[in-house]
Amino acid sequence: MNELPVKVLRIDSRLRASGTSSDFSIVLPRALTFPEDAVCYVSAVSVPFSWYNVSESMNDVLFCIERKGATVIQACRAIALPKGQYTALSLPTMLQTSLNTGSTLTGMTYQVTYDSTRGTISIRLVNGTGSDATARFQLPSETELMSVAWRSANWVALGGGIAATYDIRDPDSIGDLRRLPETSISTTSLESGLVNVSPIDVLYLRCSLNNFSTLGCRGEADWIARIPVDVSYGFTIHYEHSGLLDDHFGCGGQSGVQELRFSL
Repeated sequence: MNELPVKVLRIDSRLRASGTSSDFSIVLPRALTFPEDAVCYVSAVSVPFSWYNVSESMNDVLFCIERKGATVIQACRAIALPKGQYTALSLPTMLQTSLNTGSTLTGMTYQVTYDSTRGTISIRLVNGTGSDATARFQLPSETELMSVAWRSANWVALGGGIAATYDIRDPDSIGDLRRLPETSISTTSLESGLVNVSPIDVLYLRCSLNNFSTLGCRGEADWIARIPVDVSYGFTIHYEHSGLLDDHFGCGGQSGVQELRFSL
């Protein structure tokens, strides 16, 4: 009697052959062969929301320039923000501490507050003893940070860490805090746009089984599922197949498939 083909694969990252819980390989008990016209889809996924909203290489950098009058006294510094899970109320306290640490504006302090009625964050320079009325700060725009010429003229890399490059596709900056025009200005008071303390709203699951039938904005050709992040930190994200044809991906023509690579 012929053996029935495997129609459903149950994958558990804890039983991985190698890698991490979000980037791993599994080895199947036996190799699979797919007909030329075969398609697959992800029926269900469960993922714990266990990452910080400010963590390494994700939303953990704030860029700032400090001036007195027309003179730049501190070029654009990249401030490494402490990793952690922040709310709209605790985020301003962290930003205030980070801005004041290493500030060159003598006699001035940064004051950061959250407006619960508007959902915005305000950053202000507050006068103190020996303060200079011409003191200003400036949060550069995405356009400026992406400009090689602008960075050459304004950039100071963080000691021992962040290179003098910037890529809008890399979510390492809390720059969305600004949401201001393409060119930034020096100021004593700045109000952010609507604050979103969850920088990741969608997860994408990738798999080596995908036969290059998808295309992502960064050139990925192996996406197999789009998973909305619709719960809070500490809960579990549950995704189920929507039944849409777009959620199917081609896997036909492959033979001897025994090791699968997944990446979230």
